[in-house]
Amino acid sequence: MKSRIIKQLEKHSIGGCFLRHIDGQRQNNHLCNLALIHPYDAFTHLEWVVDWDSHLTPAQTKFVRNNIGFFVRRYNQVTFDCPLKGKAHISNPDNQSELVSVEEADKYKEFIAESWNSTCEERPEMKNAPNAYLWYNGIIMGNYVVASFRGSDTPFMPHFE
Repeated sequence: MKSRIIKQLEKHSIGGCFLRHIDGQRQNNHLCNLALIHPYDAFTHLEWVVDWDSHLTPAQTKFVRNNIGFFVRRYNQVTFDCPLKGKAHISNPDNQSELVSVEEADKYKEFIAESWNSTCEERPEMKNAPNAYLWYNGIIMGNYVVASFRGSDTPFMPHFE
C-alpha cells in the first residue's frame, strides 16, 4: 500500500509540493489562501488543511495518518528534491508572490477572512458547503484558482474580481 500511496502523492503534487488552505476552508481558493508547501511540512502539521490526501481513498488517508512517521522521515531526506522545505510560496493581497517561512504563511489571514466573508455574502451557499477537497486544473481567473469538487467535472469558481 505504501508504494501505491507514494505514487499517488507524487503524481498529484505540484512540483513535489502540496497546497495548504491557510484558513482551513478547502472551498476557499482565493490565491492568498493557498500556500505551496513542502511535503515534510505538510506531514509534520497534520492540523493544517493540505491537499496531500485529495487523491487518496479514505483507507489510504487513514494508512498515512497511522504511519505518519514513515512519511515524515521519507520527505525529510536530502534526496527528496523540493526547494520549499520550511518555506511557503504565497500570494499577497496584490497578487504578488512571496516566499516566506511556513510560520508566516498566514500573515494575510485578516485579508483572507475578509475575502472569504465577501465570497460567502455573494454566494451564501458557500458558507455551509461541504469542506470537501477540490480538484485543481491549474487555471487562474482573477484572484481564484478554478477547481471542481472531488468526484465532479463541474468547475467551481467562488467569484471573480
